[in-house]
Amino acid sequence: MKGLMKKPLFVLATGVILVAGSAIGVTQATRAAETTSSQEQGVQFETAEFTVDLQEKQDGSFVTVAGTNDKPGKLVFTSLDDVSKGKEEIKVNHNYPEEVRVVNNSDGEFPQYVRVTVTKCWIDENGKKDTGADPELITLNTESGWSMLQTSAGNKESAVFYYTKPITKGQAVTLIDSVSLGEGVINAYSRTSEDGCVTIEGYEGKTFEVQVRVDAVQAHHAEEAMLGAWGVLAEFDASGNLISIDGENL
Repeated sequence: MKGLMKKPLFVLATGVILVAGSAIGVTQATRAAETTSSQEQGVQFETAEFTVDLQEKQDGSFVTVAGTNDKPGKLVFTSLDDVSKGKEEIKVNHNYPEEVRVVNNSDGEFPQYVRVTVTKCWIDENGKKDTGADPELITLNTESGWSMLQTSAGNKESAVFYYTKPITKGQAVTLIDSVSLGEGVINAYSRTSEDGCVTIEGYEGKTFEVQVRVDAVQAHHAEEAMLGAWGVLAEFDASGNLISIDGENL
């Protein structure tokens, strides 16, 4: 049994967001090939490589978060430096500045629609995922322009954020502008093992981890592109804004 925290989250604050998946470096996008032939039946698809650059603001300047799919990059969270060093206690329900943006570095001139899959979890002192800890205590505050859908009912860990407007080549859009932790991190929670043993644990010594995956499709023939690449039925308004996914309004 682990004791409750007297000075909560000194160690916790050292936990940086872990960025994984195709958010960094080169990823595969689906491009709907443009055609004017009346004999074409349906939309042709081809794959095109483009770089989706994930950048974090550090010391006033944006820097690329280095990493690959095999070795994910990490965000620094400079606003939590004093907490991680033990110079101050962490504040619950406090928005710590953390600016993260996605830059469309497509090799083509066509705009792209982008979605970001975010998965949050807690990691214990042994480096293993703690399934008893609550991922909803980790709040990533996003900028306007993004709409969130849960990946499945009851799934607290994962959500998909759709940017509702097409992003042009070279355009940067802010995804995260701050991070906060709920007051539940100062409380204990119970864990029941397979043999029925109940253990009381707290968040002291744990780190939080967020995995981010970015996908994009070309804006031309976007409905067909999203169906082919993402397996979703998308609906757009007359201005080209994404308004629903699989019947769910954004």
